Amino acid sequence: MKPRGFTMVEMMITLVIILVLAAVAFPAYSYYVKRARQAEATTALGDIRAAQLLFKQDMRQGNGQFAQSLDELGWKLSETGATMGKGPAYYTYSTNQNFSAAITPHADTVRDPALYLDHGSGSIRTYN
Repeated sequence: MKPRGFTMVEMMITLVIILVLAAVAFPAYSYYVKRARQAEATTALGDIRAAQLLFKQDMRQGNGQFAQSLDELGWKLSETGATMGKGPAYYTYSTNQNFSAAITPHADTVRDPALYLDHGSGSIRTYN
């Protein structure tokens, strides 16, 4: 009767195949996660700009001026305030009268660029 099971060579070949597939898939996955975070940050900055424009037009609040902070603007991303995502891969948002920003505070471990939105032109610039 022939013994059942896998030989050590078969197990090693299977392991090598799995490791090669993982080595190919991980960089692609990391790239897509980074792009998703950037898209989320860009959307949030657009929301902040829309709120800033409404604030500026409201004669009781802005009186022709942009808000100095997110608190003054009344914009809150979540219960935790102006931070979105799980550390260290997250953006922290801020605003002032000239621009709004989405910044990854852990730039040494997360290679996402900082995003700046100009309130006047509506353009978004990235800085690495």
